[in-house]
Amino acid sequence: MNINEFIEKLNPKDNKIIFLVILVIAITVLIIILIVLINFLFNINVSTPSEPPRRSEAFLFEPNADDFKIPPEYQTNPEFIWRPFRTTPARWNEEEIERFWRDPTDVIIEVYSEENKKYIKEILEGIP
Repeated sequence: MNINEFIEKLNPKDNKIIFLVILVIAITVLIIILIVLINFLFNINVSTPSEPPRRSEAFLFEPNADDFKIPPEYQTNPEFIWRPFRTTPARWNEEEIERFWRDPTDVIIEVYSEENKKYIKEILEGIP
């Protein structure tokens, strides 16, 4: 027996009762949902105005300009001992220049970026 046969066997009076029961259940569920939503939306957490909101320890650290300064060992030019690994041609052509050229600003940014990442990581490791 499937559902359609069951519904056909019911008389119209039984259909009205089933419809009313379903309607009452649906209205009850809607009322419960509305009560929960109203309670959730209008539930105002009242705290004393003198009590500031608690902040995580990570937000208490306020970095300033001295925290990210250039370390002293990078403020002076290092002393290099120059040893060429090949003979230098008298004139370089454009192809050779492009092959070996790196923009100095890119190199500097890359080095300081890595240094700052290490420094920031050290700072953040101390924060629970």
